[in-house]
Amino acid sequence: MRPFTSLGFALLPESAKKRVVSYILRRHDTIEQHISSVEKAYNGLSRMKPEFFGIIAPELTYLRSIVTVPFLPYIMYIEPNTALDRHVDGPKGARQTAIIDALYPKVDYAPTTFWDTREQLEPSYCLYPAEMPAIMDLQTLHGVTNHLDIPRFNFQMAFDLPYSTAVEMHQQGKLFRRVPAWP
Repeated sequence: MRPFTSLGFALLPESAKKRVVSYILRRHDTIEQHISSVEKAYNGLSRMKPEFFGIIAPELTYLRSIVTVPFLPYIMYIEPNTALDRHVDGPKGARQTAIIDALYPKVDYAPTTFWDTREQLEPSYCLYPAEMPAIMDLQTLHGVTNHLDIPRFNFQMAFDLPYSTAVEMHQQGKLFRRVPAWP
């Protein structure tokens, strides 16, 4: 099974995506460095501080009303010219599975790469923005290499659900009460 499945519809409206991108590019103080629980150090991955999610409050409220399971929202930010090494997210908890949607940059957004083993030279799969938003298995080895001189960031909704369960729920029309309707 591929470690990602396209939703087939827009998760956020373009207007919300533009607000987030503009806000983050103007206000770097909205970003906090993520300390890896494995490496116990900063690894180039940052997150938008929760207190700044007010800029997309109406959209988050709406998504919470139509998604059938609890989720945690994230804006994940990867520094320019940074490689986020292969990893799996914590074995249990809120980040087993996520729905991911590319925000920035619009051109040359670095794909998320997936491997079957740590020894593999070439990835088994690559998730590109054209397939987003997508449900993504965070328990499969994955990473990103942002080769640009600008940051890369995305919106994520993280679930405490196994990937196979989230995909099955989506395929059965049970993950969302309805497809998001954006103006």
